[in-house]
Amino acid sequence: SAYGQQRHVVYDHNLLFGGKPPVVPGLHTITSDPLFIRPNADPTRGDFQLQSSSPALAAGIITPFTPSTDLTGTKRPVDKNCDLGAYETTHL
Repeated sequence: SAYGQQRHVVYDHNLLFGGKPPVVPGLHTITSDPLFIRPNADPTRGDFQLQSSSPALAAGIITPFTPSTDLTGTKRPVDKNCDLGAYETTHL
C-alpha cells in the first residue's frame, strides 16, 4: 500500500468494556461487562474465564486466524461459534 492511502477498518465481534468504544462499532460489538469469573488488575491473580451468563459466550466467529485451542489447551470452538477472549468455556 502506498503511504497516505486511507483504509477502512472494521471493528466487529469485539467486547469493549470500561473504555471508549470505536467511532464506528461493528454490528456485533458488545459494550457490556464481560462477566469474568474473578477479574483483577493483576492478571496473575485474576480468573479471566467467563461466567455462564457472559455476553462473550459464543459471540466470536471462526476465521482462518482463530486459534484451534485456548490458553488452557481446550479445543475451540466448543459450540458453533467460539467465545470472545483467551478462554473457551466448557462448564455450561
